[in-house]
Order: sequence, then structure tokens, then C-alpha cells
Amino acid sequence: MILITVGKLKDKNLLALEQDYLKRIKNPHLTIIESKACGENLKQEAALVLEHIQKITQGSQSYKIIPLTERGTARKSEDFSKWLSKVLDEGQTPLFVIGGASGHGNEILELA
Repeated sequence: MILITVGKLKDKNLLALEQDYLKRIKNPHLTIIESKACGENLKQEAALVLEHIQKITQGSQSYKIIPLTERGTARKSEDFSKWLSKVLDEGQTPLFVIGGASGHGNEILELA
């Protein structure tokens, strides 16, 4: 699994927690990629995220790109686990994208 986040994590305590959780996660493997935040410029932010996505996927259809938004489907943990298992069983690699403070650019939302 891959997680692209917009903005850098700066709080040392949160960085330590992130590292601890990444050590605990054994399967599936999780890679976190931080992309530069561009304030209110969603188009520029989306372009940077798209660069990361293109490098990762290289045109492969085996990735399921999932922008996480406030308008998305809320799932209970058990339902999310079942949904995620289905994605993995279909041979797809989930690529989650967390937008910046202003959300996602349309270019990212169109990938979902």
C-alpha cells in the first residue's frame, strides 16, 4: 500500500509515532510519500501529487488510486477491512492520497 500526503510532518512526537506504527505494520507493506504543500494553489499541488503517482504507477493499471476526502464514503473498521481485502484480492495496490489543507485538486479527484 502507498500513502501520499500533502505537506510534511514536522512534530517530532508524531514522527516518532509514525515510525513506531510503520515498524508494527508487517503486511501489507506501507510506503508513505510526502508531497510539497502549495497553500491555496490546488492546481500546483495536484501537479506535484500527479508526478508522484506517475513515478509509482508508470502507467500500470494494477494501482487503485483513492483520494481521501470529506465527501468520501465513511466506513467502519470492519467494513474498511473487507473493502481493502477485496481491492487486494483483485490484484490492485491501493494508493491513498491525503490532500492539503484546501483539499484535492480536480486532477486528483478525477483519478478516483
